[in-house]
Amino acid sequence: MEAELSAQRQQVYILEKNAEQDRRLLVQMEDDAKTQEDKIASLLRELDRSQTDGSDSGLQLVKERKKTEQLEKELQEVTMQRNDFEDELEDLRPQVRKLQTQVDAMTKQREDLKRLHSEANDKAIKNQELANVHGLKFSEQQKSNATLNKIVKKQDTNIEELNNKIKVSIFFVYLS
Repeated sequence: MEAELSAQRQQVYILEKNAEQDRRLLVQMEDDAKTQEDKIASLLRELDRSQTDGSDSGLQLVKERKKTEQLEKELQEVTMQRNDFEDELEDLRPQVRKLQTQVDAMTKQREDLKRLHSEANDKAIKNQELANVHGLKFSEQQKSNATLNKIVKKQDTNIEELNNKIKVSIFFVYLS
């Protein structure tokens, strides 16, 4: 479960990192688009000036129009890429939310398992303490039983001796 959680977090990290790179690229593209727009505006102003100057204006106009067309194509490409990145970013957001939800669920599950593990450990410690107490009582009971057995053996021996003495006494009384 730890491994799954780690993998999910790594996926979220990668997606966030990719999203951040896409955002930076988008900002860069927007800056490039602004630069291209500025170039187009500059070229158009230059074109206007060159038309008023009248020196090789036809040739200059053709060159400027080609530059303008090229810059407009670049601007369209940059705009399309930006739109693609925005779409991709929007597509990634639900995945990131889903992964975050999974990470949250796994984190909660992990915390629940930690809590259950702690409770099981506490119960095991209490059971061990009870086992130790019962072990001590058992040991004391065995010692008491051993002592009682010694006393009983001693009493049995004493009774046997008394029985023998009684038999001997009866035998002497019977003989006399």
